[in-house]
Amino acid sequence: MEVYFYMDIKIKQILKDNLYATLSTSTPEGDPWISNIYFVYDSDYNFYWYSPKDSIHSKTIKDNPSVALCIFDSHEVENVEAIYIKGKACEVTDAKELAKGLLLYGKKMLDTKFVTGKKAYIEFVNNLKDFEGQSPIRMYKVIPEKMWKLAPSQIYHDKYVDSRIEIPLIELK
Repeated sequence: MEVYFYMDIKIKQILKDNLYATLSTSTPEGDPWISNIYFVYDSDYNFYWYSPKDSIHSKTIKDNPSVALCIFDSHEVENVEAIYIKGKACEVTDAKELAKGLLLYGKKMLDTKFVTGKKAYIEFVNNLKDFEGQSPIRMYKVIPEKMWKLAPSQIYHDKYVDSRIEIPLIELK
């Protein structure tokens, strides 16, 4: 069974316009950790990033794959748009999946000028070995289980009160 989330134009714009997500992990005992990650996503809204395999969040994912992501423009004041994701994270070990993540990453890096020039792009996407074996870095992926967007804020005694609207998960058979 294949699934996807109904993404309206605002949500797609949030994903396109923002470079970073906040990743929340926790140990099996519930000890929390947060990290900012430079992310990419595929057409099924799976999220990819790479990190040192010895970082706290990478180690935590091995023990507890349940994670949360938040993506929003931190410069916005009044009309904040945000997306929240709950899902399962894993290290990407399949060569085909790793190549897919690197292609997505390379494109975003070019588009955002994180790397400049086609040569740097090609070197990045063609070096799967940089994410395998003795390398200190790994590619990771979150497969979403639930997503929400920020609902319009309500005002209570001149104070903003936020809430969330679930983004429907649609199953394809």
